[in-house]
This record gives sequence, C-alpha cells and structure tokens, in this order.
Amino acid sequence: MSQGNLKFSNLENAMMTGMDLSDIKLNWANLENANLSNSNLTSGNLQGAKLVNTIIRNVDLSYSSWMWAHIENVDLTGTDLKYAEFYRANITNTHFLGANLIYADLREAEINGANFTGANLTNANFTGAKMTDIDFTGCIGHPSCSLN
Repeated sequence: MSQGNLKFSNLENAMMTGMDLSDIKLNWANLENANLSNSNLTSGNLQGAKLVNTIIRNVDLSYSSWMWAHIENVDLTGTDLKYAEFYRANITNTHFLGANLIYADLREAEINGANFTGANLTNANFTGAKMTDIDFTGCIGHPSCSLN
C-alpha cells in the first residue's frame, strides 16, 4: 500500500500492523483505536488526522507530517520521528517513550500530559508550544531533559 491515498477515511479499529505504508496519505483520517505497530510510515501524511487510543509502536515515522492532528492517548513508544512535523498539533496523554524526535517540529503544538521518557529530543523545535504536565525523565538533547 506504499504511496496510497486514504484521505478522510474512517479507519477506526483498523489493524494495520507490519505494513509498508510509506508515503501514505492519511490526511484527516479517523484512526481511533487503530494499531499501526511495526509498520513503515516514512514520509506519511497524517495532517489533521484523529488518533485516539491508537497504538503506533516501533514504527518508522521519519519525515511524517502531523500538522493540526488530534493525538490523544497514543502510544508512540520506540518510534522514529526524526524530522516529523507536529506544527499546531493537539497532543494529549501521549507516550513518546524512547522515541527518536531529532529535528522534530513541535512549534505551536498544544502538548498536555505527554511522556518523553528516554526520548532523543536533539534539535527538536518546541518554539511557541504550550506544554503542561510533561515528563522529560531521562530524555536527551533538550534543556528540559536536565530538569528531571
């Protein structure tokens, strides 16, 4: 399904594990309760997507776009999010445990209750982000990492 177009699709409860979804277009898709673990979503477009209770563990999401996405209770443990774009995304109670967020763009994102434990935040851009109740325990590459 590489380079597929699933814009505006209702993928609620979808099981899409271990798939090649590189360059997939999931703009404004509903991915509530979906599982995309162990898949390849390199350069995937999730702009405006709704991700609630979604599991996306150990996935390559490098260069993906999450602008304006609604991300709530999502498990992004062990994901590669280098150069991912979360501009103005709404991120709530989401786990980035051990994730690679090198050069990730989180400008103007609303981040509440996120867990960045063990994440690599080297050169991640949080300019203008509104952050509350964030766990930066053991992360590296960001000034907040040293505060825990």
